[in-house]
Amino acid sequence: MSATLVVSPLFAVIGSTTLGAVALLAVPLAVLAFSIHRKHRRSRRIEQLRSEWGKESPRSREVATLSEFLQVGPQADAANVVDDQTWNDLNMNAIFARVDRTITTAGECMLYRVLRTPVIRGEELDHRRSTIGLFERDVTTRQTVQVELTSVGRSNARGLISLVWGDVPAPDENRWVYYLLTTLAIAALAGLVTISGPLAALGALVLFFVNMSVHYRTKARLMGRLAALRQLGGMIDAAARIAHIDSPELANHTETLSRTARATRRIARKVALLTPEGSSTGDLVATLIEYISIYFLHEVRTFHATMSDIAAHRSELQSLFSVIGELDAWQSVASFRAGATAYSEPNFIEDGPRLMVRDALHPLLDDAVPNSIEIRDNGIAVTGSNMSGKTTFLRTIGVNVLLAQTIVTCTAAEYRARPMRIIASMNESDDLIEGKSYYLAEAERLLAMVRASEHEGVLLALIDEPLAGTNSPERLAASREILRYLASHNGLVIASTHDVELVSQLQANEQYEAYHFSDQADEQGIRFDYKLRPGLDYHGNAIKVLKYLGYPQVIIENALASMTASQ
Repeated sequence: MSATLVVSPLFAVIGSTTLGAVALLAVPLAVLAFSIHRKHRRSRRIEQLRSEWGKESPRSREVATLSEFLQVGPQADAANVVDDQTWNDLNMNAIFARVDRTITTAGECMLYRVLRTPVIRGEELDHRRSTIGLFERDVTTRQTVQVELTSVGRSNARGLISLVWGDVPAPDENRWVYYLLTTLAIAALAGLVTISGPLAALGALVLFFVNMSVHYRTKARLMGRLAALRQLGGMIDAAARIAHIDSPELANHTETLSRTARATRRIARKVALLTPEGSSTGDLVATLIEYISIYFLHEVRTFHATMSDIAAHRSELQSLFSVIGELDAWQSVASFRAGATAYSEPNFIEDGPRLMVRDALHPLLDDAVPNSIEIRDNGIAVTGSNMSGKTTFLRTIGVNVLLAQTIVTCTAAEYRARPMRIIASMNESDDLIEGKSYYLAEAERLLAMVRASEHEGVLLALIDEPLAGTNSPERLAASREILRYLASHNGLVIASTHDVELVSQLQANEQYEAYHFSDQADEQGIRFDYKLRPGLDYHGNAIKVLKYLGYPQVIIENALASMTASQ
């Protein structure tokens, strides 16, 4: 008996000591395990980023949503925004997809906006050049930024844009009701503990069902915004971490991120308290926690408080979104450069040729043939047969000008030019929705070019087969006068045409220089070298193409005879 009295406390002391030691040891072990897990996860992210570097991203893109962001996002000078027809004429959606290796929704939005808004001022382009160059040469800084961006994720782009850039959400006028119901819930629970009895239990039960109704009505609203809210919270957290990067080239970015992350950190904390989707499924503890949240309207109050904070900090959130998006866009451009066959950085000048491009390539063509052009004061008129490369050449020049003045990256060996605005007319389809013929639609388009050329600064006007929708005598006269007017104002015109007589007349007053693409067509086929050459040396290949395709010989002979007679 006495031995038992002595031994039992001893074992109790030993047991409590052992339990305490285990508890004390568990804390650092848990911290160590978490640290190892975090480092392992970071290593895996870096390995994935390395494997994807320089490679095109095959994911689909919500172009309609990106176009909406162009309207509601950071405003730009409307005169410099690339209009829809020019964007489509240059196949820029496909080129955007090739350049886009962004990691976040903000990055995708900002890269699209950058490509749609060429910059005329050289200082802004110098800042972009510096940041893109940093991500090219400083792998450590680049990967640090990329890892933080991967923690933000990409989902529900329209929802995130709406949160940050859409209409400011109106405050809920019934918020006081939620706090009243919460107070009553606490009082009912206290009454149930202190008073007990069926009346107290009934009151608590009634409040539970009332609050459940409020909870699920709010949850229906919340579920539409939860993915966007989580992305916003992740963006704020990532901004706070990126702000600690010590890099002089990123100083402007990190200062803005530090300021905006501090101002909005409460939003990130509140978002973290919102229940993740599906968290209560099959989890007894999570279900119990959700019932407690329902009873005290915790999630309802948190959601409305978060929305109020978002409304109060719109400017800070927009700045944060823009800077995170820009950093993502610039690392995306650096990745595009890493995978490009050839590229160069543009050189912007105030004197000399208005445009000089050497060995320019089209970024969508894997086997593109390089071409060069130097345009001083005159415009140029390009002739050539069908499929010889005229339209591709116009697009190649237009795309390089646009890339130069947006992402300071050209798919050419050398690029020197004055900053310029861009407008194109290459679409050859009638506007059936508007009920316009091709001629009327093109005439309106050329008028827009004429008006744009009357403003200050160089206007690059890309015109494929001017006024092709009307008869030959009128087309010749009207096209000649339009092209002369553009060249005599601020238009830098590159026009392609089959009309040799039009080019001869344009050359007459020395406003235009002639260039051509040639081909060889015979019984064996049609061969193109896609090389631009100076001079007017175009004889056409339409009849040769008919012969190659196997048209009856009588058609070929009569067509050739008619051609000879007309000459």
